[in-house]
This record gives sequence, C-alpha cells and structure tokens, in this order.
Amino acid sequence: MHLPSLPPELWIRILSQHTDLSHLWTTCRRVSRDFLAYAEQVFAEYHLRRNVEVRFYLERHNLGGRGRGRGRGRGKERGSGWGMEVETGYLRFREDGGEVCSCGKAHAGDNGGDGGGESGEGGMAQVKRRLVYFSSKQREDGAIIDVDWIPRHKKNAKGGSKNKKPTSAEMLQRWESNIANIRPEMPNYTIRIGHLVNDTALPGLTFCGEERAVAFDWRGMFARFFREVERGRMMERKYTESLVSEENGHNSLHPAPTPTPPTTKPTPSNPHRPAFAKLIRRARLREAYSHPNSHANSHFHSNVLARDDEKIWAIDSMTFYEQSRGTDGRVMRPLSEIPGAGLGEKWFGSVSVLQEMVLDEWSCLDRIERMVEEGREEDEG
Repeated sequence: MHLPSLPPELWIRILSQHTDLSHLWTTCRRVSRDFLAYAEQVFAEYHLRRNVEVRFYLERHNLGGRGRGRGRGRGKERGSGWGMEVETGYLRFREDGGEVCSCGKAHAGDNGGDGGGESGEGGMAQVKRRLVYFSSKQREDGAIIDVDWIPRHKKNAKGGSKNKKPTSAEMLQRWESNIANIRPEMPNYTIRIGHLVNDTALPGLTFCGEERAVAFDWRGMFARFFREVERGRMMERKYTESLVSEENGHNSLHPAPTPTPPTTKPTPSNPHRPAFAKLIRRARLREAYSHPNSHANSHFHSNVLARDDEKIWAIDSMTFYEQSRGTDGRVMRPLSEIPGAGLGEKWFGSVSVLQEMVLDEWSCLDRIERMVEEGREEDEG
C-alpha cells in the first residue's frame, strides 16, 4: 500500500516541532531535495526569528574574559574593567534575494558549500533569500539600549570619572571597526542558537550603520555552527564508547554478582568536554590560516590573504604551552622547549604570537561559557 505524501505545510509544521536543531540541519535537511526546502523554511521562518541571537563585543582590545564584559553573575562581582556589548536579533531578509548587503560590500558571500534551498515546492520561494539582517534594540530616540558599559571606577585628578560613557555614535564606530578587523582567533561575537553557543563564522558579515544592523548569509552561519556541534558530539560518542568498552572489559574479569540495571546507572560526566571544545576550535583556526581562500573558509578570513605559517605554528604549539604551565599559572617548563621556539630556531621570536593566541582562546571560550550561563539562569528564572 502506497501512502500519499503529506503536503509541504504539514511537513514544515512537523519539522518545526523538532527540538534538536543540529539534527534538523545536518540530518533531516539532507534526506531529500524536498526536505532540504522544508527544513530551511523552518529555520528561516521560525528559528531565525525566535531562537537566534548574535552578541557583538565592542572592546577595542582583548580585556581578558570574565569580569571585563557584561558584568552579570560572577562577572559583575569581579568586574574591574569596562566593556560594551550589542545584542542583535532578527530584523528582516533582503527582499531581492541578493548576495551583497545594500549597506556596503560584504566580506564574503558563499553559503559554506552546503547547498541552498532551490526547491520549487509551494511556499518555498522565500528560503531562496540569502542574506538576513540582525539589528540592535533601540529606544524611541534612536539610542542603542542593549549596550552595557562597565566603568573602571578610577578617578582622574579632578575627582571625576576617568572613562566617559561612549555615545551611540562612538559605539557604532567601534562596532563597525571591530567587524572590519575580525580575526579568526578573535571574532568579537558569540552566536546563540537555542541553548547552543559558539563563535563560528558569519559568512558575508557586513555592517549596516543606517539600520544599526548587520547582514550575513544565514545558511552559511547554520552550516558552520552545526558542523562544530556534530564534531563535538562525535567526540562525546567516542569517549562514551571507550568508557563502555573499558567497563565491559573490567566486568568480564570481575563479574558482579548482582549487576546494576542499566536504567539506574548514572550517566558519567565528561571531564574532557572543555578539551574537546579547544580541539574543535583549533582545527577551525588551523584551517583558516592554512587555506584562507578556500570555499569553506570565507568570512572571518577576509583579512587572511595568504597562508600564515607563523599562526599555524602557534596553533599547533598551544597544547605544549598549556602543558608547560602549572594549575596556578606558573611556568613549569621553559618556553624555549616549545618545538621551533629555541634559540636560533625559526620561531624563536614568535612566542608572543603564541601567548596572544592562548589569551584570545581563553577570552572567547569565557564569553561562550558566560552566554551559556546567562541562558541557563533565564531558564531557571
């Protein structure tokens, strides 16, 4: 018996109830050409509008992570610096489906080589739109209201505040400047999709000052974001399988008289999850500096014009650098022992590049963690 196919509207409604957005993008979307169109319609018409936030950080320099930015939770208690942030959300699609933002030249325009919603099913035309605009919230007078500013609490000689609160115009200039000078290791933004947070690429990222907004290729954003989610899950599965294999081997040698039912066994936490995040991130950076002009690497890399062997060496040396320091941060092994960094070796004068790379990684991972914590607090509240 051949069952009749469901109408597109019903499939879209069914897929919109899927709670695992990574599975929806990486698996359901690839079932067929029609499912690609249905899934992209769900992301375009539902998740982009409700479940995606991009937060831009406007510090001029890397201020060192927690306590230097928004100041919520532990950051607020420990805040000793100041920072500005802009929270952006869905504004609109580019109506003509063009590839270049009308506000200016885009950094890049590919969709990550991930296919792109050209299905002709009824109601599918809107997913052909490539660029999406995300804007900051504003007051009626036009001032940005979601920029947090944390003073240093230092006084000048006259007793006044040493740091004046930036104006909206200054904030917009800083925002535009940070976007123009994005580096792969310090993108200066975080992306939240549902409960997941990362700082993967925003292909075609362009600043639109008149609308206090940014534009980017939304398909490329989802492709890069969920690619790293799946890489993390694969590492988690391998870790769990290794635990099960180890446990089975132990039980075969020492069988328990009354084994615990599987349903009552606690799920072991993974102490290696932070390390997995670093491995995935470093693979992304290495790809960016090894093949800056490849189709898969458009976006942050508008400022990376050629292979950078110094940055690649620094990325490959980050693990050694971490192992050279104790838990209290003290150096346990001389940095000259890092391969290639010894006296007279090629990268002898490049240790500062490595140290900056480590600091940038720590700051970015801290921002991601802080955004995850905020989402958890909002859910609990």
